This record gives sequence, C-alpha cells and structure tokens, in this order.
Amino acid sequence: MEIKLVDLTVKRNNTLVLSNLNVDFRGPGLVQIIGPNGAGKTTLLLAILGFVKPVKGRVLIDNVDVTSRPETLKGRIGYMPQTSELELNAPFTVWELVDCCFRLHRPWPRLFKRDSKAVRNALLRAGLTEELWHKRVSELSGGERQRVFLARTLVADPPILLLDEPLANIDPQGRALLAETLGRLSEEKLIVVTSHDPLIMVKWTKMILILNKTLYAYGPPGEVLVPEVLSKFYGLGWEWVEKGVHIYDTHR
Repeated sequence: MEIKLVDLTVKRNNTLVLSNLNVDFRGPGLVQIIGPNGAGKTTLLLAILGFVKPVKGRVLIDNVDVTSRPETLKGRIGYMPQTSELELNAPFTVWELVDCCFRLHRPWPRLFKRDSKAVRNALLRAGLTEELWHKRVSELSGGERQRVFLARTLVADPPILLLDEPLANIDPQGRALLAETLGRLSEEKLIVVTSHDPLIMVKWTKMILILNKTLYAYGPPGEVLVPEVLSKFYGLGWEWVEKGVHIYDTHR
C-alpha cells in the first residue's frame, strides 16, 4: 500500500498552498502530517482524494495514477474528515450510522445489503464496546464519537486511511485511547493522519511530513522533530519539554 505524490502543486482561491511536493507514504505504518494552522494539511488530504485538483503533479496509489479521479478510490481509501455539527447531532444510533455507511459502499439494491459481521468488526476494531452500539451518537463523549467516525471509515476495510485531526477536541484520556487504537491499526494499514501534537502518536509513527505552505520536510520522527527543522517551520512556536517537543499550535 503506497501513496506517491509527484511534483504536487495546489492552489486554492488563487493562492499557492502546496508547491512541488514529492513524498512517498508506504504502509503498513502511520504517517503524521503536521504544520502550523493554514499550512495546507487538509488541502493535501483533499488533493490525494481527488476533491481538490492540482495545478501540477500527480497522485499515485499503488502505482496507479488517480489524480483528480475520486471515483477510482472506492474501496482503496477510507477518509475521516473533521467532525461537523450535523454529525454530532445526528439522530442515529452508533450501529445505525456505521451500518448505513457500510451499505453505501455496496452495489444496488443497497437497502438489502446488510452485513452485521462487517459492522460488528468495524465497531470492535475502533474500540467501541457493545453497550455503546445502540446509544445515539449525540449521547456519546467526544472520544467515543471519534471512535464511531473511525468505525464508519473502517467498515469497508480499506487498506489506506486518511484521518483529518482525529484527536482534536477530545479529552486527554480519549486522545490516548484513540491514539493507541490507531497505533494498532497501523500494523496492518497505511494510516495518514493530520495532527497538531506529534508526540501523542510518535511511538507508532513511521514518518512525519511537516508542511508550511510551499515548504516541506519529510522523514522519520528523529530527523524531523529537531530544533533546526522545527524553527524553520514554526519560528518560536515550539520548545523542548521533559519528554520531547511541545508545539504552540492550536486546532482551528
């Protein structure tokens, strides 16, 4: 499983966001994308998915050119966007939401294409215990909701997951539990995750891509989370703490 970006250049609203990006994400393993607010992290995920058309360059999935062709990615990539208010207030139970998403991946007639085993496996792999399955999504904690959205992404069992800020806006215990879940999943899948706090997942992280619009650096954590690189991308917005680096960057 591989995502290869070749000279990827993207503009949004006539502003250059990514410039000549050449990186190779290989799985299984976990890849973090970090960088200041507005650095282009979400834009990069949307370009991989084909929802944003690059002005130059290519996106290859397992050596197949999928640039600006989102229809070719069905079954290959699962995408977990940042949570919307609509999702938070959805009148669905946990099981109903994941089951509905499973059937959307099936051929017609979708209404009758149920698969309890697939839904059950996705819920368990996302770390959701059975007592939560028939609760409404709106009744769950922030961490539990993020696990539901992860299960929704897992239900079709794609080999590649793109996750946009999955650890944002949840409590520290929920972040730790979800990070552990993603670490386990990265043993069998390629997981690309945007993040503002690289340390929480660093022990499972294979590579880190650090972006700041037209600048980027890519490599193992030990080569990227170092003063000379961090200063180039964050200026004074970071410092060393007891167990590593702290970045003064908030989710927006």
